[in-house]
Amino acid sequence: MSSFVYNQARTDFATAQINWITADIRMAFTNGNYAPSLDDLTVADVGAGNLIVRDVILANKNVVNGICSGTIPAFNAFIEPAPVIGVLIYILGSDDSHSRVIYYSDDGIGFPFTPQGFNYLVAFDQTSGGFFEV
Repeated sequence: MSSFVYNQARTDFATAQINWITADIRMAFTNGNYAPSLDDLTVADVGAGNLIVRDVILANKNVVNGICSGTIPAFNAFIEPAPVIGVLIYILGSDDSHSRVIYYSDDGIGFPFTPQGFNYLVAFDQTSGGFFEV
């Protein structure tokens, strides 16, 4: 089980290359074929075949005391034979090789799960007040 901010994303936050509030932040679910690495840079490194649901827009983005949060809206029901292992947060670019990965987690309550056709919700860590701290 792991949750982390990707190495380059952490550097990009520190050098003001990423602005959480203005960036086009998206979410995807990953399958068990993705082997998360802190050194991944883009969605192309993750691999499109390792994403079950993608391009879900993060709304109500906020930063309080360096902790990044937002609302992932409920998204359409889907049925997938493979389990959903984790959630990936990224900045949408012109294509996968230009879409910067920011955060990965498979620690959330309910992970892993096999989609059964319900609408799904994903929330940030309520104890810490967000997905991650920069």
